[in-house]
Amino acid sequence: FPSLGFCGKTPSLNALIKDCNGIFLSKPEACATAGDIYYENWNNHAAKPLYQKACEKNVSAGCVGLGLVYRDASKYEKAFELFKKACDMGDSLGCMQVGICYNLGIGALTDVKKAFDFFKLSCEKGNANGCDSLAEMYLEGRGVDKNETEATKFYKKSCEMGFDYSCTKYKRLTHTFEPFEDQMDECKKKRTESEKSDCYYDVALRYARGEGVQE
Repeated sequence: FPSLGFCGKTPSLNALIKDCNGIFLSKPEACATAGDIYYENWNNHAAKPLYQKACEKNVSAGCVGLGLVYRDASKYEKAFELFKKACDMGDSLGCMQVGICYNLGIGALTDVKKAFDFFKLSCEKGNANGCDSLAEMYLEGRGVDKNETEATKFYKKSCEMGFDYSCTKYKRLTHTFEPFEDQMDECKKKRTESEKSDCYYDVALRYARGEGVQE
């Protein structure tokens, strides 16, 4: 989840909840941030009321988080409503989630044209996943005429925003893979074991597909 604008160190969970529960709820962003902490630790029950408070105060991140909680509970129509509310407030992640709903028919009727439009809106608002999804739509010709050039452009844009999977897709389309040794070095620099595992898996796929392998 994106940072919600706190300066310096991220406040502790207790401090966030204290700010959230203030008499005048003058810091509703704290509710959303506390909700994120609970959600990321698989505690949707604790996250839900915090997201609810934030969303009621028109904090878009709270609406997105609440939508995710409802989606996890298979209450898809409510989730879609909340994602749409967040998107209407200008939230790029909310717009991307609306696109996913339309693309997969989750909480809304499947409409690939609308999915394309919301992925585009998300990308325009600076969401790397939105740009990646937009590229996929161009590559597959879903909701738009198939266009590999546009797909390549948006994979590159997503990659430049830091979305590693888009970098791989961009390199696959343009045949511009870096040497295996360099990619392995990059894998070693990943922060978490999960990120390292994903990176090494991508290297293995490259070997299997013969991508960048010297003849």
